[in-house]
Amino acid sequence: TWPVMTEVCHLLPPHALKRFMAWAADGGMVVIEMPGETIVRLHALMGKYADLPMDLADASLVWLGEQIDVLDVITLDERDFAAYRTAAGESFRNLLAPV
Repeated sequence: TWPVMTEVCHLLPPHALKRFMAWAADGGMVVIEMPGETIVRLHALMGKYADLPMDLADASLVWLGEQIDVLDVITLDERDFAAYRTAAGESFRNLLAPV
């Protein structure tokens, strides 16, 4: 999602950002568009997890997981993604988490 791409660009150091953008421009990723009405779900998620707090990028990933039924994530944010649940109550699997 665009919020995730924005967050990645914000967090990467300049040398890695240049490589990331080249990789993305060469087709290394697909950015999923979110319809305008998605803001209702994002707002609800961010309210539900305000104690963590949930940011827009995380909310967009939970929304996307609900839309395409994919619960595998790669994140350094183990605590938050261990708490997040889809609307159906499903948990996410962080592929970076120790087994």
